[in-house]
Amino acid sequence: MWPFKPKQKSVSIYDLMIDAEDSAAVMLGMSEGIPVNVQPRLAYYLSERSSDLGNAVNMISSSLSGIKRGLKTGDNDVVYEHPLLDLLNAPGEGYSGSQIFKEISESFLLTQEAWLVARGNINREPISLTYIRPYDVNVVFDGSDGLPQYITTMSNRDRRTYYRDGSGPAMRFIDKLKLNEIFPIIGSVSVVDDWRGRSPLVKLFYDLKMSTDGKRHNVSLINNGLRTTGILSPKPMTEGGTSQKWSADSVTNLEKKLRAFHQGAGNAGNVLILSSPADLQAMSQNNRDMDFMALLQNSKESIYNMYRIPLPMVLSNAMTLDNYTTANRVYYTKAVFPIFDSICDGIMNTLGDRYGFDGNTKMTFNDASIRDLQSVMVENMRILKDTEVLAVNEIRAIGGFEGVEGGDEVLVSSNKIPLISVSTPISFSDTEPPDMTDEPIIDETVPDEQDDTSTESAPV
Repeated sequence: MWPFKPKQKSVSIYDLMIDAEDSAAVMLGMSEGIPVNVQPRLAYYLSERSSDLGNAVNMISSSLSGIKRGLKTGDNDVVYEHPLLDLLNAPGEGYSGSQIFKEISESFLLTQEAWLVARGNINREPISLTYIRPYDVNVVFDGSDGLPQYITTMSNRDRRTYYRDGSGPAMRFIDKLKLNEIFPIIGSVSVVDDWRGRSPLVKLFYDLKMSTDGKRHNVSLINNGLRTTGILSPKPMTEGGTSQKWSADSVTNLEKKLRAFHQGAGNAGNVLILSSPADLQAMSQNNRDMDFMALLQNSKESIYNMYRIPLPMVLSNAMTLDNYTTANRVYYTKAVFPIFDSICDGIMNTLGDRYGFDGNTKMTFNDASIRDLQSVMVENMRILKDTEVLAVNEIRAIGGFEGVEGGDEVLVSSNKIPLISVSTPISFSDTEPPDMTDEPIIDETVPDEQDDTSTESAPV
């Protein structure tokens, strides 16, 4: 029998879990520098475990679900009534429009993927719409071109196989009955297969572990009486170091007593009473030596910075009135609207083909429907009014108001004069004296009053 080596199992990057960093190599300080890949299911688990990550995702997805969507054509006309908009607002399948948009927004924020399934004849407008979470989607790639060969869904709402139909921009994924079609919406492309989404949680690996494990550490300190670990042993009774021994029953009773009366936040400060002297030797650091509060603060800032959420909206030490007002404006422009554009572009490039849209039609939103932006729009209108460069109706349109009759004129202040008339001083030439027009000199002196004693004799 020929000697041979057993075939080693190839490990895919998808097989790596978040606890892969806890291996012996990492404990010895060695690392290959390979990032831990975050699978879709793991991304959802991390969102449930980390309050900061879950709050960041919930903030943006909730803001996205409340936006009033519209369609903008090539001539910049916006319509808010269309069959596609009606389907997104009332998708059926037991979900409301806000629910399904919140779900796909959450999926996109965690995994850079969102999956929609449309029901009905594939050559007509869909009759209903539902979503599939990314961890319920399995993609089998074709080895020749690197594109998906077929896609299977394993959700309770949909268990089907969708086969690739067509190529290039016309590529679609349809089931055999041609009554269901799945639409992938992909953001950042994965570094593994160059097709699926690349989760941003890869960059937050250590921050998330610090957020979750650091809080578990602090809770463990509280449960253990604010001490990590130690050794409780009999104290030497003689000068030579001879000490007494505790029996097995004594150790068991002491253990039960410590767990019952000296562990947990409610037992902090209790006095330990023993029948014989004992020594307590600490084996590691206590909570004062490890400042986990500062580490938790750093991890929190990293999570919110990744999703571009202004820190004054989530950190109490920066939540002043001026900072919060400015942060509210930046929050929508930096954190919400870019995600809206990415998701809606994916919807128009996939689901929009069923409605015959061309590349010039985009999905937009109504700023006036966002309550948090109403004060911001009023401030923008005031600033534009002071500039005196826009017509009244143009300023009203920014605030979401309709135009009024006679509002197409630009209004300016009537008491303003050209700058040159006040900035150029008046100068006279030395050779040419000023032309002074001869005018009669009017004596403006008041004549003396007539003496009362001098009277003119009247004729007899």
